[in-house]
Amino acid sequence: MHVTGRLEGIDLGTGVNAVKQSLAKMPLAAGVSLEYGGLYAQQQQAFHELALVLAAGTIMMFLILIWEFARVAPAIACLIAAMSCLAGSFIALDLTGMTLNISSFMGIIMVAGITAKNGILLLDHAEREVGAGTKPGAALLDAATVRLRPIMMTTLATAAGLLPLALGYGAGAKVQQPLAIAVIGGLAFAMFLSTPLAGGIYLIGTRARARRDEARTSQNQMP
Repeated sequence: MHVTGRLEGIDLGTGVNAVKQSLAKMPLAAGVSLEYGGLYAQQQQAFHELALVLAAGTIMMFLILIWEFARVAPAIACLIAAMSCLAGSFIALDLTGMTLNISSFMGIIMVAGITAKNGILLLDHAEREVGAGTKPGAALLDAATVRLRPIMMTTLATAAGLLPLALGYGAGAKVQQPLAIAVIGGLAFAMFLSTPLAGGIYLIGTRARARRDEARTSQNQMP
């Protein structure tokens, strides 16, 4: 038996959840099972494919970061910071009552790439300073002084450009509204938490490497 319906005034995720809750209260006869198809099945398939895209993008991002820095510590710092900002996207979607759909999932993928760029801007400058002989802590402070302003400017400019879409202004804005909200939430989280997190992880990793190098040098100098 096929049962179809049309949604009005609610999104697909909310409608399907309501249907599932109603059907969960109904006892099923032996040999009877439920299967959800239509747009919901297509959405689940799209989620699966987008999750694969996010995983592949994360792997490619890490490989590019390793190639850029030629060290593991700054690459891991950038990657963790980029992935942590996804929490900001989920929080923004939850606060605005938006569900996770294809549009918002695309915004989450975009946020990961944008925030990785912020980490590269900050840590690339710090790496140059460390290579010139500056202490890691001082190098990171100098990098923050030089690079945080352009990071904040680009973040605010991106958020300002997406704000009308996030507010639902314009023809067809409702369709892409979850994408804009996910991106703005992720960028806000990145600016206040993820970028400092990248600096902290980088500092811990760089100092640990410096201690290992000092210990190795001391062992080599022993008679």
